[in-house]
Amino acid sequence: ALLVALGVGFFAVLVVSSIRDVPAPLILSLDASLEGATESWSGVYVGDQKIGYSVHRSAPRADGGLLLSERTTLRMVLLGQANDLHLANDVGVDASGRLDSLVAQVRTEVQGLPVTLRAEGRRAGRGLDLDVFQAGAKLTTMHLDDPPAVPATLYRAVLAGDPKAGDRITIPFFSPLSLANADATVEMMGREEADLLDGTSISAYRLRVDNSGQMLDVLVAPDGTRLEEREVEGGLGMSILAETREDALTKGWP
Repeated sequence: ALLVALGVGFFAVLVVSSIRDVPAPLILSLDASLEGATESWSGVYVGDQKIGYSVHRSAPRADGGLLLSERTTLRMVLLGQANDLHLANDVGVDASGRLDSLVAQVRTEVQGLPVTLRAEGRRAGRGLDLDVFQAGAKLTTMHLDDPPAVPATLYRAVLAGDPKAGDRITIPFFSPLSLANADATVEMMGREEADLLDGTSISAYRLRVDNSGQMLDVLVAPDGTRLEEREVEGGLGMSILAETREDALTKGWP
C-alpha cells in the first residue's frame, strides 16, 4: 500500500521522466493457484503520467493467518538515466493480524551498477527482529518491541478495529525501505459507495493517513484492498489506482 511512496522517498534523487518501453511483469513468490488466493493490480501515476504498476496477491494460511505478496515496478530517471525501480514485499501475519514474517527489497541500477536494500524480519517473542542487508552484506539487526504494520498490512490493521467516522487510529509502522520505525495516524473519514472493476458496487472506507508528514487520501474495500491512494501532501503527488492486469501493464504508456 505505502510501499511505492516509501520506495520513492528512499531514492529521493529520482526524477520522473517519460519512457517508451512497458516494463515486464514481476514474478510473485505467492502461487496464484493456492486455495483462496486473490490478486489485484494498480497503475501508478504522477499527475496524468503513468510511471509504473503494482500487483498484490494474498492467500490464507492453514493456521488462520495470511500470506501477502506485492511487487511494484516504477519507470524512473536516476542521475540522468532511465531505470526500473523494483519494490518487493512478502509478509506473513498470524490469525490475530500480527506481523510474524517479512521480506522486503528495493532493487535498481545506478550508472549500470546494481543497487539493492533488503530487510528480513521474524517474530521474536512479542516483538520482531529485523536483519538489514545492502548489496547482500548484512548491515545491522534491529529489534522492535511490538510487531508494526508494514505497507502490505496497514489498511487491514486499521479496518480490523471496525473504525467509525471521525475515529483516529495510531499504529506502529515500519518502512523496510527507508528503515524508519514511527507511528502512522489514520483517520476514518467515512464510508462511500465505490464501483469495483467488475461493476460491483460496494461500501468502501475513506481514510486519511499521516505517515511522518506524508499525507495520503485512500479508498479501501472492506477487506483492506486498496482501491485508490493519492498523495495530497509531502510527496510527488503520486496516485495509485486500481486497474485490470491488462490496463496496469499496457494502458497509458507513451
